[in-house]
Amino acid sequence: MRLIARRIWLKVHLYLGLTAGLIFALAGVTGSILVFEHAFDENLNAEMMLTENRGERRSLEEITALAQQQFPELGHVERIAVPRTEENVYYVRFNAKSSGGKPVSTEVFYDPYTAESLGQRPERSGLIAWIYDLHARLQFGKTGRILMGVIALTVIISIITGIVLWWPLQKGGWRIAWGIRRNKLNFDLHKTSGLLMTPPLLLIAFTGVYLGLPFLVKPVVGMFSIETKNPQKVTSVVPTSPTDPIGPDRAAQLAAEVMPGSELFFVHLPQRADDTYKVFVRQQGEIGQLRGTGRIWLDQYSGEVRATRDWSKFTFADTYYRIQLALHCGDAFGFGGRLLFFVVGFVPAALYVTGFLLWWRKKMSRRRQLQNRPAARSGNSAEIAPLAAKLAAEKNSELESAST
Repeated sequence: MRLIARRIWLKVHLYLGLTAGLIFALAGVTGSILVFEHAFDENLNAEMMLTENRGERRSLEEITALAQQQFPELGHVERIAVPRTEENVYYVRFNAKSSGGKPVSTEVFYDPYTAESLGQRPERSGLIAWIYDLHARLQFGKTGRILMGVIALTVIISIITGIVLWWPLQKGGWRIAWGIRRNKLNFDLHKTSGLLMTPPLLLIAFTGVYLGLPFLVKPVVGMFSIETKNPQKVTSVVPTSPTDPIGPDRAAQLAAEVMPGSELFFVHLPQRADDTYKVFVRQQGEIGQLRGTGRIWLDQYSGEVRATRDWSKFTFADTYYRIQLALHCGDAFGFGGRLLFFVVGFVPAALYVTGFLLWWRKKMSRRRQLQNRPAARSGNSAEIAPLAAKLAAEKNSELESAST
């Protein structure tokens, strides 16, 4: 019964590895790139996304007004992203409608010190954006996202079956369980690298389930905690007499007073008379450095706070959903965590290659055995005995390698 169960585990591990494992290998390599997506994107487009100038930064209001004046054909300035380092530039996002009525967004990049326009591109375009879509959705939109969630589930099963198959090898001592032997290089590389990287791989797969299949995870989490929805239809009070908006700089200043110590990310500008300024920040204590969850809605005329989304008031459900992406890419553990996850992202490809080679060699070995059987039957007993011994040795080797 143990042998039958082991063969079942082996088949599950094998077929999941040969199918879902290939997509997981692709997701791993693309995920490694996305761990440092901003750095890669900036260096690939350094002429418009980085600056060597230094000095006093131009104000948000000056940059947005200049952008609207220079590029009226792109629509209305919708949002401005502030530089996070001295080398970064302003990102000004325009929004317009195409001839078919579909929204079209364009990013224009400005030097924060000279107010010079450095270039523009459609939002979510370029090589890194293409890699992101491949990683998250396989270039298939919503269907691809769901498929990636299913792949994440199968990866969890594959990792568990691998551990189950490896467990009996501990009886053979440290060298068999953990060592890398020259005569079994593929097997041992597959086994050892998979075991050492099990914790981060499981974390990546587990968080990938939520990112791909949130409609399956949220009902479970909702049994224990309630999610706080973002405020809807937050508006400004339109004054009876003409009044100028407070401007993006004042909005950012007021937001900093509401959430002291927070880091400014974006300022979303009002598009209509009753719209608000929406300020995006990363608050102190948030998990992850690359993104922020703090939101402050401000009356565009009076500057009064109309609504907030405050990390310090998050429920368990809010926090759980928020940290999934930070855990998925290692950002929750700082720069060192992202560096580790960058390396881990190449492990699925290594596991797939070594596992495929093990499977292929076994398949070829069995084919040779079948070809040799007629010759063995026609030979004498002296010829059959060595062949039987060889087959037995190969069978023992196959059982030892069953953990792949």
